[in-house]
Amino acid sequence: MQADYKGWETLFFSVDRDMDTGTITLTITTDDGAIRIDAGQSDDDAASLRDNLKSASDGAGQIADNWQDIPEEDDGYVTEDNRSGYGVMLERTHHDTPWGARGYPSREIATYELAKLMGDSGVFFNSWLQRERGITDPISDDINALLDDEGKVKPLQGVRYECGDEVLIGGYDYPYVVDKDYGTLGVMLHISGDPSITEFESHENLKPYQEEDCDE
Repeated sequence: MQADYKGWETLFFSVDRDMDTGTITLTITTDDGAIRIDAGQSDDDAASLRDNLKSASDGAGQIADNWQDIPEEDDGYVTEDNRSGYGVMLERTHHDTPWGARGYPSREIATYELAKLMGDSGVFFNSWLQRERGITDPISDDINALLDDEGKVKPLQGVRYECGDEVLIGGYDYPYVVDKDYGTLGVMLHISGDPSITEFESHENLKPYQEEDCDE
C-alpha cells in the first residue's frame, strides 16, 4: 500500500489497543482522513510494532540530520552553456539578458541577476547551477550572500558607468556602449552603432570615451 504525499499540514501517528477485542491498531491521520492498520493482538505483535516504528523513526532522523535539498522545477537556476554563456531561470521561466538570446558572460553575473530577480519578485526558492551536462550544484548560499536582511539584492560594488555611457577598450580607438556595469564583476558592452558586436571587460581595460579620442 502506498499513499502519495500531498503537502498535508496534518500527519500524525498513534497506536492504541481495543480492550474488548485485544486488537492493536496503528492509525495514520492526515488532512484527507485516517488510515487504520491492524497490527495484531499479542504482546509479540506490540513489540514488533514498537521495533518497526523505532526503525522508521531512526531512519527519518538520519534523513533529517543529513538533509540535502534536491532540484525542483520552480527553483532558481543559473544555466551553463559553453556556446552562449550563462542563463537565468526562475519558476520555469527563462529571463533574457540585455543581449537577447546571448547569455551572461560569467557565472558570477548570472548569480547576481538571479538574486536580483528573486529579490524583486519576492520568490525565494532553492538555487542551483545547472551545468551543461545536466549536473546541478547548490548555490543558495551564494544567492543569500547577495541579499540584504529585507531580501533585496545588495548594491554592486565599484560601479563606474551608467547604461548608455560610451567607453574605449584598451587597444581600440572606437567607442563601445555600456549595457550594464557590474562593478568589480565586469562591464557588459556593445560596439557603438551595432548592438550585435558585444564585449565583456574589466574596469582596468576601459576609460571614458572623449570625442577627441577619435582624432588621435
